[in-house]
Amino acid sequence: MNYSGADVASTDIIPPVGTSNPQSLSCVEDFVAGSSSDTQCTDTIPNGSLHFHGNVEGSPSDVSSELPPYLRSPEKLDAQIHNLATTAKAGGRYFPSGTTPTSWGNAATGQGITFCDGDVELGHDQGDGGGILVVTGTLTLKGAFNFTGLIIVTGKGGIVRSGGGTGEVTGNVVVAPYQNSKLVDRTVGANTFDDPPGIFLAPHYDISGGGTSNLQFNSLALQNGLTAISNFVIGVMEK
Repeated sequence: MNYSGADVASTDIIPPVGTSNPQSLSCVEDFVAGSSSDTQCTDTIPNGSLHFHGNVEGSPSDVSSELPPYLRSPEKLDAQIHNLATTAKAGGRYFPSGTTPTSWGNAATGQGITFCDGDVELGHDQGDGGGILVVTGTLTLKGAFNFTGLIIVTGKGGIVRSGGGTGEVTGNVVVAPYQNSKLVDRTVGANTFDDPPGIFLAPHYDISGGGTSNLQFNSLALQNGLTAISNFVIGVMEK
């Protein structure tokens, strides 16, 4: 597995792994280096292992001061998730729990929105995807797949990569689970919901199996994906 903050669309390099506090950054740095004497780190890693399965291009950083507004609290993230769900429903791209999307957006342009309210599996013969993919449960990646754009996972199961094959995500990935993230468990209507968003949970990211994978930052893919939810000025003419 290769994790790179080098922008495909420019010469910029962002942190390949971003954390929201100094203690987490210290653990990530030790994890990448493969050694640590800090019990706060080893106690939070399964089996106490500090072996990082992959290559990291760039330096992990504490990005708490650079977080977008929607990632600064569970309430703000919850509001953004519901906005994305509304957009997806309007375009026929909302898939309730137990339903597999018929397509995953445009992989060539990085456009489109796909909202999966629950657990979902991407891979094998399902085709490539692009744009914005939101998963409120566990996102399982299997076999060969390609995705161009932004992936947001808010379920406590996070992302699970299993099986062999090649896979490439060009864009960015946000794993930010919080309590009561699934819309299917909520009363949807008139923007009122039974359960409060709750608190942020520990992000889960599990990589296993054979094959090779690549996760690389792409600012252009992210910009293209945002056209699914916003209007942008693409040209100005004065007369």
